[in-house]
Amino acid sequence: MASQLGLIAVLDSKEVRDQEQAKIAATRAMERGEAESSDPYAGMVQRLAAYIETCWQAAKNAKESDIEPKILRDIRQREGEYDADKMAAIRASGGSEIYVMLTNSKCRAATGWIRDTMFQQDERPFTIKPSPVPSDLPMDVKQGVMDRAMGELEQALAMGIHVTPEQVYQRSKELYDRIRSKMREEAKTLAARMEDTIDDLLVEGQWYDALESMIPDMVCMPAAFIKGPVIRKKSRLKWVQGPSGKMVPQAEDELVPIYYSPSALDIYPAPDSRGIEDGYLFERISLRRSALYRMIGVPGYKDEAIKAALAEYHKAGHDLAIAGDQLRRDLENSTNWQMTPDHSIDSLEFHGSVRGEWLLEWGMPAEQVPDPDEDYEVTCLKVGRFVVRCVLNDDPLRRRIYDKCSYDEIKGQFWGRGLPPLIRDCQDVCNAAARATVNNMGMSSGPMVEVEVDRLAEGEDITTMYPWRIFQVKSSKTTPSPAIRFFMPPIVVNQLMEVFNKFSSLADTYSGIPQFEQGVNPTQGAAGTASGLSMLMGSASRLARLVLAGVDRCIVGSVTRAHTFIMLFRPDAEDAKGDANIVARGSSSLVSKEQLQIRRTEFMTAVMNPIDQQIIGPLGRAELLRDSLKTLEFDPDDIVPQKDEMLSRMQQEAQAQQQIQAAEQQGQGKDKKPQATDPAGAPAGGQAAGLF
Repeated sequence: MASQLGLIAVLDSKEVRDQEQAKIAATRAMERGEAESSDPYAGMVQRLAAYIETCWQAAKNAKESDIEPKILRDIRQREGEYDADKMAAIRASGGSEIYVMLTNSKCRAATGWIRDTMFQQDERPFTIKPSPVPSDLPMDVKQGVMDRAMGELEQALAMGIHVTPEQVYQRSKELYDRIRSKMREEAKTLAARMEDTIDDLLVEGQWYDALESMIPDMVCMPAAFIKGPVIRKKSRLKWVQGPSGKMVPQAEDELVPIYYSPSALDIYPAPDSRGIEDGYLFERISLRRSALYRMIGVPGYKDEAIKAALAEYHKAGHDLAIAGDQLRRDLENSTNWQMTPDHSIDSLEFHGSVRGEWLLEWGMPAEQVPDPDEDYEVTCLKVGRFVVRCVLNDDPLRRRIYDKCSYDEIKGQFWGRGLPPLIRDCQDVCNAAARATVNNMGMSSGPMVEVEVDRLAEGEDITTMYPWRIFQVKSSKTTPSPAIRFFMPPIVVNQLMEVFNKFSSLADTYSGIPQFEQGVNPTQGAAGTASGLSMLMGSASRLARLVLAGVDRCIVGSVTRAHTFIMLFRPDAEDAKGDANIVARGSSSLVSKEQLQIRRTEFMTAVMNPIDQQIIGPLGRAELLRDSLKTLEFDPDDIVPQKDEMLSRMQQEAQAQQQIQAAEQQGQGKDKKPQATDPAGAPAGGQAAGLF
């Protein structure tokens, strides 16, 4: 039996065993989703939440031990900050603490270069093309082709014209090819409409902003991400007619698809994951209390779980306490985060497969989970110990709403490499050379002094130096050497700068960002001539395509999901729905507009001959003019007529020409005299008449 001796509780062995067993039972009950009756939210902590928590701990531990320190180190290198251990060693040895912003310069150059390539003026970073081979014709269309061919056959037979079966087949094939050609034209029209519809959705969903903010992360971090479409509740201001007849503002909440780029520090894949679709995936999301409260009543959310999470938030808050959070806040200059009374709520968005039994236990309808033993791909939002949202992945191919790219992809691994690790050795050597240069400049800027302090007179201060100073010294009892000796340290700045320039040049090679891409005018080596510089730019563009290939995959993935979203949930876009192939323009945009315009001008000059003009015709020439005007930033609609207008003009000109020819033939028929013939009935025209 327990007894109290002062402030220390004394328990016997039986009571100790009982308490330990009670703790074990409570832990197991928590794992099963059960809880003690004293917990008001006992029924909400279920096996789904326990499974997500287990997966989260595994993903967090794996990232904290390896990837997160690398990401923070890359950010420090870009921001020009030494590691704590390195800074302590530098300060212990004394001297300069200079940090050469080599990595920062390369990152900014790479970011600007990729942005300029991806975001061409008046051009989208993607295009939609119809399938090369249109879908097969429906049976009713095929039957109509055969019926028309047979009708022409019957009409020919009625007129007494002999028609062979081969001619019937050939006529059917001509009609079939004509219809397929019309289908290709219709597919192009649908593709153009779909491209406009997708672009409208992407603009409203801030996709372009997300793509632009993803580029710096791709350059600096092991991976960059773009997410969407994500359905969010958003208030829109609308003007409606009030009772008095005047227009009054009215705020309405509606669900809209949006895009954004989460930080690599907030993405936690499974420890053995190799890609977005491999294993489970977590995203750490910071929410305000108002944002979470507004999710009440949204389909897929559980209202009572949201209220329970908010109640616990007021008591203890929701902070995941990641190991590198403080370093991250320092790098992001978030120094006053503790001063706000309304702290953000840390939540976890889980993407992965879970058992149907747990989904039914959470409260998902049985018609969505027909088999309790099957694994279903879901998206869950966990706040504290509560799963406040759980929905099935509605993508037909079960694709997740993330796309990932890296500056330097590593095959078979989830995380790649950013630019900082590629030039880290060069950065360290350049820093060391810069520190040594500054220290040498300081030491060699004036004389060094050697003093025999025992020979100085009383009161002499050796720490102060100024011109024309006189030192009072005592005579030497051993040697007649002076008591004060001056000497100049050697200057080795040139040798140190050679080391700096060498490793700075290696950084150009390792990063794939040469100096001429940063605006530096090279005058030596191959870059000193126009042809040599052109060759170097061609080599750099080949390296650039490797980087842009990853961005292209992100663009194709996110735009494809936008196309799927429109096909599934946008009934107002029926006139644009059809088969489409999304193509990114990143790699093809490496050719500058100036070079492209020169090539187009050369091509238009090359086809200015009668044979080519007969082949391409006026419509083809009009398309060439349209492309050239777009490059020159003119509006082609103001200069070149539309296709329908040109066809109408051509038809009117053809009719007018036919009328002129008909009138000329009629006039020639009236004035024409009968031709003379010879006795045999042949034209009498001289000796040459018999040849015709």
